Amino acid sequence: ANASDGVGGKFYNELGEEMSGDSLLCAGSEKAFKATCDLLTEMSEMFPHSKYIHIGGDEALIQLWNQCPNCRKYMKDNGIEDVYELYSEYVARITNHVLSLGRTPIVWEGFPKKGHEHVPKETIVVAFILVIIIIFLFLRDWRVTLIPCLVIPVSLIGTFFIMYLCGFSINVLSMLAVVLAVGLVVDDAIVMTENIYVRIEKGMRPIKAGIEGSKEIFFAVISTTITLVAVFIPIVFMDGMTGRLFKEFSIVIAGAVIISSFAALTFTPMLATKILKRRDKKSWFYNKTEPFFVGLTNIYEKGLNAFLRYKWMGMALVIVSFVGVIYFWGKTPTELAPLEDRSSITVRILGQEGSTFE
Repeated sequence: ANASDGVGGKFYNELGEEMSGDSLLCAGSEKAFKATCDLLTEMSEMFPHSKYIHIGGDEALIQLWNQCPNCRKYMKDNGIEDVYELYSEYVARITNHVLSLGRTPIVWEGFPKKGHEHVPKETIVVAFILVIIIIFLFLRDWRVTLIPCLVIPVSLIGTFFIMYLCGFSINVLSMLAVVLAVGLVVDDAIVMTENIYVRIEKGMRPIKAGIEGSKEIFFAVISTTITLVAVFIPIVFMDGMTGRLFKEFSIVIAGAVIISSFAALTFTPMLATKILKRRDKKSWFYNKTEPFFVGLTNIYEKGLNAFLRYKWMGMALVIVSFVGVIYFWGKTPTELAPLEDRSSITVRILGQEGSTFE
């Protein structure tokens, strides 16, 4: 078995010193469970002075089990609803076996529990609210803000449908992808809505503005969509544990981006022609914030004109950026996951040859 398959058990002596390496429980078959129990029994006989066995796991282990076909089949055959229930069942069975060996089981209090999956769901709601606020602060019109806000749930519904077709579950990584998708799916809708609204403000009829505005940025939406998909899809073909972990992440984001592009090219123009209207008189909030945005536009215009007078600086910045990426890539340390405080300390002591446990 390997670290992606099970719950770790460690042997400790009376002083709490670790006596052996991990023995792992493979989820998904009774044969693997029996093999793990036999291994624990054998190791218990090898270390008769060990008194404690530590049982524990982490959230990464739960996500790996969640993507394991054997685990899903085992859960379906035994009527287990989610992987947290499976984990609790296996911990309980291992605990009983440890007790039968005459050892004291110590279950790590930080092991995953059902309910952790609710945190990303709350994050999705917070992200959605922040997106609405930011769109309104910049567009400053509730009608224009309403259209991208309607596109977000439509795109997310399609994203969950893709997860259903692919057999994915709702877990930390898939929810992380959905949270990021909340920001990605709204980009095309904002650009499309703004382009149509500008034409309506100039006096064009809403129907004609919707047709002309969508035609103008059709290829821009398609090109950005293909670019984003091309960035995330290669993660699917990664090997090893990293590929298994982030397969769902990449497919969910790529699916969300594809669906959002269809919504931006069809659903958004339709809503724009029905909701947007020309307003000769601006709102109080618009008039109060307009000087700020005018000043911001002037600063950008001056900076752009200054940069265009020295066009050679563009190529120089590109070369410096590439060199910087290569340099810092080699200097940055690499690891599978960032270090975190697990509220535990492991001390390994190597005694002299021939020394006893006492």
